[in-house]
Amino acid sequence: MAITDKEEGVWNLDEVYNKQNQGGIWNYSSNLLKFKTTGSNTAGTLGQNDTVARSSPTQVGTDTNWSAIMSGSYSYNQMMARKSDNTLWIWGSNGGQLGLNDTTFRSSPTQLPGTDWSSFFSIGMRTAMASKNGQMWVWGSNQMGQLGQNEHGPAPANQSSPIQIPGAWTDGICGDYAMFGIKGGGLYAWGGVYNSSLGLNQGYGYDKSSPTQVGTDTTWAKTANGAYRMVAAIKTDGTLWAWGSGSAQVAGASPTGRRSSPIQIGSGTTWSEVSTTVQETLYAIKTDGTLWAAGGSDESNNDGQLGQNNRTNSETPIQIPGTWASVHPYNTSVAAIKTDGTLWSWGKNQNGRLGHNNEVSYSSPTQIPGVYNTEGNGAGATHTGILGMIEAV
Repeated sequence: MAITDKEEGVWNLDEVYNKQNQGGIWNYSSNLLKFKTTGSNTAGTLGQNDTVARSSPTQVGTDTNWSAIMSGSYSYNQMMARKSDNTLWIWGSNGGQLGLNDTTFRSSPTQLPGTDWSSFFSIGMRTAMASKNGQMWVWGSNQMGQLGQNEHGPAPANQSSPIQIPGAWTDGICGDYAMFGIKGGGLYAWGGVYNSSLGLNQGYGYDKSSPTQVGTDTTWAKTANGAYRMVAAIKTDGTLWAWGSGSAQVAGASPTGRRSSPIQIGSGTTWSEVSTTVQETLYAIKTDGTLWAAGGSDESNNDGQLGQNNRTNSETPIQIPGTWASVHPYNTSVAAIKTDGTLWSWGKNQNGRLGHNNEVSYSSPTQIPGVYNTEGNGAGATHTGILGMIEAV
């Protein structure tokens, strides 16, 4: 058994019994949780204290108490992960988005101040967010007002350390130059660029520098991993919704095109997880563990990222065989964990990002050896193709 807090070692049965009775730091779990990365590494994003690319998973440091990886997929060259003691660690390129009050690159995990980070955390286009005691904290670039501080002007102030967005938030995600959050069941958006993807029933040129509610519904439960041209979210009734470029195609709506407010995907009420990508591809998991994928543009399956052993796009959701716990798309590649803890990846394999010790692309799920954490967020990736995973040993 592995000690999850202060100490590791080998003891006889009587010693283990005595230590367990001490309480306090003697809390045990059945797994050592190692953090591993693979892919490109120009900014030290693999956390290996170098800039050497890897094409197969390589352990980051020696710690074995990692619990979750960033829930977003739009960071360029940064990675963020949480340990079981609720400390948050971040590394990679840095224009202030590492939240460490400087712009120094880090090639190994560096702790963000604080020990009570929990729930959601995400990295976007030169921005990041994380929750602490139900509060939302953001940092990084504020070019489009995406830090939500109600600042207007040609160059609102960037922030290289966390600042709070008031309110009690239950979920949040970073996108390109936008952010999304759920508060009191209401869905809020702020920032800009691809403004129709804010879901505010507006076109381009209507940036929002403070959280603005999307519609009037107060039944939103979860935002999507990834948020760029197409964004998605799930309501408390299990229905799946999307908006932005490609959303109408995926929803099977006519006429097709960009939707500037949420449109329902299908008629089901059993959706539990959803993610989107730059190529307007949507991945969603139902409560029965089935995984579905659909593309909102002609480019959505150019690299086989729909997992159908072909490169033919499907605008309506099609099932990827297996029983799945989580899905983590990044750009034109995908990683997903099955309920048995096996990790699979497919799509484009530039710089070995798929973790198969080669640079061969795959158009159907291919297993990465090992067993991985299915609780919380056991895998994550960056837009530029760095895959991180928590191996359960």
